[in-house]
Amino acid sequence: MHNQMSPPHSFQSGEKAMHNHSSEIVVASVQETNHYHTGRLMPGSRESSSLSSSVTPSEVEPLPRPIRSTGIQAVKTRRHKSDLSASERFYLDYQKKNMSNYHYGLNTDSRGFIHKFLIDSALNSDALLQAVVAFAAYHYAIRHNGNLQDFLKPYSDALSLLRKSLGSGKPPDVTDLLTMLQLSALEEALGDWVNLQSHQKAAYAILTSLYDANTLTQNDTGNRLLEWFIRFDLITAFISGSPSNLSRDWHEATHRYFLQQSKEFPHDLAHKYDERGAAQRVLAQDVASLFQKAGKVPPTEFRRDAMLVSRGIATWYRDLPPAVLDPYKVLTDYPHDLSPCLRTNDGAESIVVYGEDLWPTNHMMVHFWSLELMFNHHLAMIQGEPTPPDVTNIALKICQMFEAIQQRDPTPGALLGVQAASGMSVPFLKKDPEMIMWGRSKQALIERSGYVYPAAYRTKMSEAWGVDVMHWWLPNDEGFLPILQQIRSFIEYRTTPTKDRSSERLREMAGIFEALGLGDLESAGTPNMGTPTSGIGS
Repeated sequence: MHNQMSPPHSFQSGEKAMHNHSSEIVVASVQETNHYHTGRLMPGSRESSSLSSSVTPSEVEPLPRPIRSTGIQAVKTRRHKSDLSASERFYLDYQKKNMSNYHYGLNTDSRGFIHKFLIDSALNSDALLQAVVAFAAYHYAIRHNGNLQDFLKPYSDALSLLRKSLGSGKPPDVTDLLTMLQLSALEEALGDWVNLQSHQKAAYAILTSLYDANTLTQNDTGNRLLEWFIRFDLITAFISGSPSNLSRDWHEATHRYFLQQSKEFPHDLAHKYDERGAAQRVLAQDVASLFQKAGKVPPTEFRRDAMLVSRGIATWYRDLPPAVLDPYKVLTDYPHDLSPCLRTNDGAESIVVYGEDLWPTNHMMVHFWSLELMFNHHLAMIQGEPTPPDVTNIALKICQMFEAIQQRDPTPGALLGVQAASGMSVPFLKKDPEMIMWGRSKQALIERSGYVYPAAYRTKMSEAWGVDVMHWWLPNDEGFLPILQQIRSFIEYRTTPTKDRSSERLREMAGIFEALGLGDLESAGTPNMGTPTSGIGS
């Protein structure tokens, strides 16, 4: 769904200001202070809007009361959209009508966190308002080949207002936390991992000053906020190869909440997806923690913990509710409708694509497969074993599902929901010309959908394919929008030089490349743990 309206041109270039307001100052300020789907109906997916955020205001719960009161635990709008500028109103409307939970990295949003709670909170906070506007303006610019200043000015304003709020002497509050997460969402889309990490550190300080694991997870809004934070926490951990910030008890607390909700409302599909999603994040935390132990604990302890994680992965799949795997809602035109290079005739398992109100199952399985792929491959590397055959099969399933999602719902939000898994799986596909060109075209499609791949990723893919894709994915600059060229140049300028070793590893995506076998494993210190006496998971 395209909004054909044009935004009022009230933003001026903010490139210089954006660079000057580094996220580093936000982290310093915090430390000093602290001593859904859009409802668009898809072919074969007629009821997908049942998991959308089309809710009435009364259905959106306020956040739980913080441990330290900030006076804004409930959202009480103090101004109306009519008080905003024409540009601000335009982009808030664009966010509501053209952006989904997938833009925010959430598989579902059944209670209106993105389109109701976040917007109401933005009407209470100048900094958050500008951050939300910047994110919407960015996606509008990508879809309509706009200009860099369309989103840099509100982004720069958000940074300035956030710094002012944190330096005011008042304790940071929930709107400061939401502002940092919204800024992180834009920085992820831009491939600006260094500044995203800075905001994550600051967000963690605020989150843990306001809540503990049990107080935040008392209702849906609190859990959705935590889910949003956890996503960035895990992404930066996996990409940099560094520990995550939150301990396992936070993950367990949100899983307990959604598990209880699924028991109290056994016929509500949204709760079933939320419970499996929360369980998957517990697994992701376990995988990240496991690989942090490699070379730091005795081999017998590592193998024992790896076996527990392997069993956890198998248990997650075994415990999928039958309601989200209803065979009567399987789309029967797959795998026949896939590109020829993705059709398997070697006995490998093909995907099952679900339609109607089970469309989120497809996204959920992509995320599960990507975690399974990373675990199996990295574990084999640590143990000095060759890449297991199932890794290639998992990668093929991820790419098959990516194309199915592209065919059934080609809106940018749908593809952004699975872009990370796609980027992780492409290196494991066959290296024949047809498959390489398929991968190049899909990476270009992802960038045109609003996710800009960092230079480090393009470098590694150039090496893996034997084709130079540093400049652009496709020959003759096909599909290389001017706005994408501007963004790439700006981010290269903004992130050089990096500040420290941790930032450098993040910028170079060292952790994820090591996990996928694309990095310098010897210099990274990845040990050979030896081969276990019995297979993992046996």
